Amino acid sequence: MDRKAQASTEYLVILAVVIVVAVVVAGLMGGFISFGGETSDKQSKIYWSGTADIQLLEWVMRADGADQLVVRNNKNFDLYLTNITVGSSTQSVNTTLAVGERKTVSADWSSCDKGASYSYQVSFLYDNVEFSIPALTFTGEKKILGTCQ
Repeated sequence: MDRKAQASTEYLVILAVVIVVAVVVAGLMGGFISFGGETSDKQSKIYWSGTADIQLLEWVMRADGADQLVVRNNKNFDLYLTNITVGSSTQSVNTTLAVGERKTVSADWSSCDKGASYSYQVSFLYDNVEFSIPALTFTGEKKILGTCQ
């Protein structure tokens, strides 16, 4: 009878250790992986400055409407950027971006209150200059996040 009790106790101790390790690992991974929650500011910046077809290197949304986006052409052809939609506001920008070129674009996209946080989906309407293909769109996979200035 002593052996069965000892085996059961050992089994429960090992099971408890495995559960504790699993909880610790899940907690550490939670800092790196989003489990379907809201996109973090860091994840948004990494996406927009790295893998997006049209990159946003920096953005500032202001309560007075003097919003700015620093855009970069990450495509392998020149493009003519006609409109940028931030949230539900579309503004004409009408500018050409060569491959790898970056520009600061200003418009009034947001209607945020100073100090309030924002989260906006961003879309671009552009023409492929090299092959004369008009009205192409690119919508970012991540929203831009920040605090209204």
